Amino acid sequence: MRITRWSTQPLGSLPVRPAAAVTPIAVGDYLCSERELYRVEQIGSEHAVIEECRTGELIDARIADLRSLGRVNRS
Repeated sequence: MRITRWSTQPLGSLPVRPAAAVTPIAVGDYLCSERELYRVEQIGSEHAVIEECRTGELIDARIADLRSLGRVNRS
């Protein structure tokens, strides 16, 4: 989620910051929505196969859509 704040400064006076790097999604990563947990099984150029951990169902999903899911940190 990106939060933008309203600014009264002209655009030319705002500091320029580099775009945040997107962490690539890799096989074995765990992703989550509010109610589901997924494991990345395979990665292609634009799509990935993920497993829904609760049911074992395999899902073909666009990588762009997966970036909106949360990441589960592993130790």
